[in-house]
Amino acid sequence: MVEEGRAGKWCILQTSAGRTLPLARALSAAGYEGWTPRRMESRRRPRSTVTIDRELAIAPGFVFVPSRHLDDLWRALALPVCPFPPFSVFTVGRRVPEISGTDIQGLKAEETKADIEWQAFVDRREKKLKRSQRYLYGRGTVVRVADQDSMLGMVGVVAGGNDRVAQIEFSNGHKWNIETWRLIPDHVDAALSGKDAAARTAMAS
Repeated sequence: MVEEGRAGKWCILQTSAGRTLPLARALSAAGYEGWTPRRMESRRRPRSTVTIDRELAIAPGFVFVPSRHLDDLWRALALPVCPFPPFSVFTVGRRVPEISGTDIQGLKAEETKADIEWQAFVDRREKKLKRSQRYLYGRGTVVRVADQDSMLGMVGVVAGGNDRVAQIEFSNGHKWNIETWRLIPDHVDAALSGKDAAARTAMAS
């Protein structure tokens, strides 16, 4: 989150909906601390099964900038070619209204909520992807449980099974059927991500 302006005041810039994020990014890159609340969205491409993640503006058309940068922004607008995507300073009559940090708390809260919801979605998506993976471990392979809270970190030996479920025998003699996506070879660091672990999983028959 950007710092608030002098005495916590902000001015409002207006632009088109499609230029909201480019304007905020360009202003921030130039040191003007442009901010607009954002959220992520996952959408399927038309006529395709491929999904793409994209960033969207929560308040399209509005970018907030600390008021201490206002004079610089006026100068930028006066240039023959403005270095930023087209925008205007929001005015009421001849006055530029300034807002305080508390005035945009609602937007900040909305952005935080969107971030939490997106992370929950990403976690569910990654879990679903992991569950779809199949690994075939040969009998006698030493494996570690990497994704099951009640057995996390336990090491056992593959006693049978297939590419979906492996029968694991533990040191106490108990045998459990465990989905193969929850397992990694014991020589792989259990701290590796599921993607990295999968890339290094030994496939054996």
